[in-house]
Amino acid sequence: MLKYFRDTRIKYKNLASEYKSIDPKLAISYDRKQLPIKIFINAFFGSLSAPQVFPWGDIDMGEQITCTGRQYLRQMIMFFMKRGYVPLVMDTDGVNFETPQDRESYKYIGQGLNGLVKEGKEYVGAEADVAEYNDLFLRGEMGLDIDGIWPSTINVARKNYALLTDKGKVKLTGNTIKSKKLQTYVAEFLDKGLRMLLDGKGGEFLDFYYEYVDKLYNRQIPLSKIANKARVKQSVEDYKVHITKTTKAGNMMSRQAHMELLIKEGKNPGLGDTIYYVNNGEKKSHGDVQKKKDELVLNCYLIDERDIEMNPDLLGEYNVPRYLAAFNKRIEPLLVVYKPEIREDILIEDPKDRPIFTKTQTELVRGYPMKETHQDTLEEVLTLSDMELTFWKNVGIDPYYMYLDGTVDLVDVDWVKNNKKLMEEFVVQQKKVDIDDYFEFDVDGDLMALSFD
Repeated sequence: MLKYFRDTRIKYKNLASEYKSIDPKLAISYDRKQLPIKIFINAFFGSLSAPQVFPWGDIDMGEQITCTGRQYLRQMIMFFMKRGYVPLVMDTDGVNFETPQDRESYKYIGQGLNGLVKEGKEYVGAEADVAEYNDLFLRGEMGLDIDGIWPSTINVARKNYALLTDKGKVKLTGNTIKSKKLQTYVAEFLDKGLRMLLDGKGGEFLDFYYEYVDKLYNRQIPLSKIANKARVKQSVEDYKVHITKTTKAGNMMSRQAHMELLIKEGKNPGLGDTIYYVNNGEKKSHGDVQKKKDELVLNCYLIDERDIEMNPDLLGEYNVPRYLAAFNKRIEPLLVVYKPEIREDILIEDPKDRPIFTKTQTELVRGYPMKETHQDTLEEVLTLSDMELTFWKNVGIDPYYMYLDGTVDLVDVDWVKNNKKLMEEFVVQQKKVDIDDYFEFDVDGDLMALSFD
């Protein structure tokens, strides 16, 4: 069954690729057909690792698939690094590499040893290296493919990065940069600012940032872009009952700004309606709803949806320090592209504090994470973790079982030897059991009994 769904998805993916330039509309249709099949296939793996709910579940097999996948990622990194590629981001089932220019002319004739490689076909550049990798290391259905080749990327943190696609569009992964609930004034800045950074325009981005801060500070951003949005998920009467309940910790349920405003204004909207409101407090710490002793303070006001639609450029009062703080919080992760010595000086809360940087200072850099925990070292990536060592030892399987005969020499042999040594030492260490595990002693230290579990 899994093979059927896998083959069907590949068929639709190939058709989408085939018709991309011939019939874009049909290509989109095929791409939409493959996506739910992908989700269904992913559910197979989730079920496999949940025997408590899936009759055919197998924890050991689920863990073996995960550990084997990590080994394949290491294999890919070592193989492609030998050819000059630089690994940038590792994810669950793939790696983003920087492609060396000297590989553009490299050619490879496919041997057809893998399902994704056509025998006798000439592959060029990165496709040649991928086809050769498949022929060398993989057999049958499993294979490595290229998702795309993009001009630039910004890696913010683990599983959070921005790509500039070959079509000139910005593609985001992770929610550190952007999320669905992001207010319009932040989203619009990111849409334009990210493109600047991906185009290498560090100085232009900073100019744009300071201009935006000036507008935000002087309340020149329309309320339609500042406003918070919340959907009505329960009636006013149900909400009144809800806030009388307590959490598991014994605290009263938190108040929702949009519902409190509706009660204050005596409005009773329908379920699913979108409510717009703006925080008009005076300080950064002034949340939408605050409790002061027995009093409930609302630091916000409603905006009619009709005003948003009919007068999108309407200006008004809003909590400048709070909205500036929210804005800067989203911009801060992007500063990873700047030199560490100027990062702390870039963000401001008042236009008069704008710093001046030289052109050299605003040049973009890489390899300097915002926090050390945001980036792994190559050594950490290529070394078997304790959890992996424990699994391979428990099931009695060689971590390099997936390597075909003679292919170990095609990767970094030193790293293979290092991990095998770790495995041997781990097995020996686990066999050493303290004497207290075999003998039981009383409080005076006298032998009581042997213990064999």
